[in-house]
Amino acid sequence: MRTAVRSIIALSLCLPVRLPAQPGALVPSFGNGGMVTTAITDPQLDVESRAVQVQPDGRIVVAGYVRYPDFMSRPFLVRYMPDGSLDGSFGNAGIAHASTGSSIQLNDLQVLSDGKLLVCGAISPTTSTQQQDVYIARYTSSGSLDDTFGSGGSVTLALSSGTDFAVRSLPMPDGRYHILARSGSGAAGTSCLVKLSASGSLDNSFSGDGRLFNLFGAAAPQGVADLALRADGSVLALGGGDGAVKVVAVQENGTLDAGFGTGGTTAVPAGSGLVVRPDGSVLVQGPITQSTVVTLHSTRLLPDGTIDVSFGNAGTAVFEDPSMTGIAGPSRALFYPDGRYMVGWRTRIAGTEEFDGAVTWFQPNGSIASVGTVVNDIGPFDSDQDRVVALSMAPNGDIIALCSYVDEFLHLVVARYEGDLMSTSIGDEQNAPFIKAYPVPASMEVRLVLPHDRVMAGVSLFDVAGQRMMAPVIVQGSSATIDVRQLPSGLYVAEIIADGRVHRQRVQVVR
Repeated sequence: MRTAVRSIIALSLCLPVRLPAQPGALVPSFGNGGMVTTAITDPQLDVESRAVQVQPDGRIVVAGYVRYPDFMSRPFLVRYMPDGSLDGSFGNAGIAHASTGSSIQLNDLQVLSDGKLLVCGAISPTTSTQQQDVYIARYTSSGSLDDTFGSGGSVTLALSSGTDFAVRSLPMPDGRYHILARSGSGAAGTSCLVKLSASGSLDNSFSGDGRLFNLFGAAAPQGVADLALRADGSVLALGGGDGAVKVVAVQENGTLDAGFGTGGTTAVPAGSGLVVRPDGSVLVQGPITQSTVVTLHSTRLLPDGTIDVSFGNAGTAVFEDPSMTGIAGPSRALFYPDGRYMVGWRTRIAGTEEFDGAVTWFQPNGSIASVGTVVNDIGPFDSDQDRVVALSMAPNGDIIALCSYVDEFLHLVVARYEGDLMSTSIGDEQNAPFIKAYPVPASMEVRLVLPHDRVMAGVSLFDVAGQRMMAPVIVQGSSATIDVRQLPSGLYVAEIIADGRVHRQRVQVVR
């Protein structure tokens, strides 16, 4: 197993020995030297691993599907303990399968605040993708289908007579769900944003029937990529239409937000993922492939949807590594609460046909961070085709990478890297006011206190993945109280606006 780190200055620099606490190093106590390989059923079957999330208690959940020789797909969820061992309390010895005769592919996974799991993808009664419908299911925390959702735990939506599938789900603070899907086949395919009630029925308060078609243009074809929640309860959808990649702002009733961009839409150079930052700005990140050259483009939008020209070069920062391949594109970016982010991808080793998995750390301004690019040989042989599929973050800031390698078959691997959440930006700031937070840890409420000569202008709470938490906050002069009774155990970041600056304070919640 090889580990290497490359900086933007010296891409070929290899560090054969890594200290365990060094950011980007594999965590040796996780699995076998930082990695775990799991055979979901028969190891001589292809395992398509698609999504990974970390629960507040540190357990790791992976969703995907297994491809069988009869061309049917069987969905799975697998849950690991924080040390990489399978969680015996989940499903059957750590792995949960849905009992169905249909072909099901899972594309996305969300850990809900009550510990349940929401997945989405596609379902078909046969191997034909022309008969696919949108599939959404909810599992209990123990890995069984939740029969209070839909019909026996799942919902099937036929959006067209062609190929329908969901790519992303977004839980709302009130318990409802948004689902981003593609409806229809090939050149006739268009986008659709669906809103469901907490029980899985279509929410008719959204666009009249719970479905909003053609988000990204007036005609097909349209592509779909990602969803993000804004502070006012509206959502941003990322996709493509009319020959452009677009970010579209959709209000709670299903109408476009005319105050965002131009009539609710902003075009960006590229996009596979987006996040709404604490100040309301939006970072959109994705690849562009031209011939064999792949570049990652990060664009920042102001809260009103206009491009922030102070970011990168006229609003866009570009990263290119000559070894980055267009085979199996880069993962969606994973964001720290302070704006730093990282992307997983596949790298070609110079002079060979070897492909290894890689993760690159970036600064909030789009430049490469000091950690640089971490490269790992994921499979057991140099000839394996390795890739980082998706990224998530553990409560302590470690990075969980969902990986795969191909020999004759496609295999599932989970890796754990040392994070640097606590090393910069979240600790003490130069000339920052002293912030007292108590109790530590908290179970009911957290009190934040500034010196009496300072005044708080606002307070927000975020999880370690940068998502805003809908926790009630009361601000009174130099102090604020955050109600954390509805939050799962875990590490959070409070952002305090004072003296015209944003200051950060760690908050721990324990049940």
